This record gives sequence, C-alpha cells and structure tokens, in this order.
Amino acid sequence: MAWTSVAKPIEFGGLGIIELEKFSRALRLRWLWHKWWNPERPWNGSAVSIDLTDLALFNAATVVIVRNGHKTSFWHSSWINGQTPSTICPLLYKHSRRKNRSGSWIRDIAYNLNHDLLNEFFKLWRAIDALHLDFNDTREDHIVWTLESFGEYSTKSAYVIQTHTLGLPFSYMESLGTTQIQVLCMATSSGQAMDDGSSAATWLEKQLLLCIV
Repeated sequence: MAWTSVAKPIEFGGLGIIELEKFSRALRLRWLWHKWWNPERPWNGSAVSIDLTDLALFNAATVVIVRNGHKTSFWHSSWINGQTPSTICPLLYKHSRRKNRSGSWIRDIAYNLNHDLLNEFFKLWRAIDALHLDFNDTREDHIVWTLESFGEYSTKSAYVIQTHTLGLPFSYMESLGTTQIQVLCMATSSGQAMDDGSSAATWLEKQLLLCIV
C-alpha cells in the first residue's frame, strides 16, 4: 500500500498516520496566524523559522481585508482578491528595492522601468484602484482563514490541505483563484505521486480544467 494512501486522514480513506514534516508546517502557519491576532505574544517580533513554502501556503489559505493598512504586508499579504501583489506582478516585485513595505511602494519601483515593468505597474495600479480602499478607515486590517467555515485558523485544516488537497470538493476549488490553486499544488505535491503513478500536480491541473469548463 502506498504511503500517501496510509497517511491520509481517516475521513479520506487513510489510516490517519501523521506526516511529521507536514504537521510541523501546519504548526508554523499557526505562528503566522497569531502574528495577526495576538501581537502581544512574547515571541512576536522575533525571527520565525518559516520558509517560502510556509508563506505561500499561508497566503493561499487566507484572504486579507485592508482597512487602516497597518498589518498588511504590501507584497506578501493576500489582499487583492485573495492574491498577493508579488504573485500578480512577479517582475515588479523582483524589481522593488524593498520587499517588506506596508505602504509607499511606488518609490521602491520608480527607477529603470522598462516596458514589461510598466505593464505590471499599471496592472497592479488598476487592481488596487478596483478595490476602492478607504484610506480614512481607522479599523484594524482583517484576515480570514478560508479553509474553515468560521474563518479562523485550525491546525487540522492546515494539515489536511497538505495531505489531501486532491480530495477537496469542486465547490471549494472554484472559490479559489488560479494562483491559489497553483500554490496549493506546489505545497502539497513536492514530488508526491498518486496511487496511479501520476503526479499530484498533473491530477490537480486536470481538476482545475474541469472547474473552468
């Protein structure tokens, strides 16, 4: 029996054996969640041992609503229709002098702009303009965990999304943006093969086509 089948949660036909690497990632995502909701915790402000896959999975599983803009990372938070500016405009992100802004991003990219960079600049500008942000809003920014109906992080959902993305209902797949599906695919496949020998990425791409048709 394939290890991928054994390690699936019981409700998805597996034996519920925990994969430590994926469970550790699920716990690390909790740090990112508490960074939003519990800034008073003593470890906030210190370096958190997360990698790019952790961050990508967290962004794919969350939607940020910008209000006063104090908590939202301009490039790394999923605040533009559930996507991050860094994934919407990767060339512009790479070009930016600073990557950890909460605002004032234009000054970071206003140098040596070529045709491709200008195209992404106007694309990003239009996306931001379409949000109709209220810059006088004094409320705190808000974040929603999209993997639970109540909108809050749970270790179980963070773990299950890694072990059984391919078991998600099409209604959930349709609710995600294409970029989020690609990130989930990247975070869950990592060379993992399905029972029939095909890659997880190939399977997910086929399901995405079915959702779009």
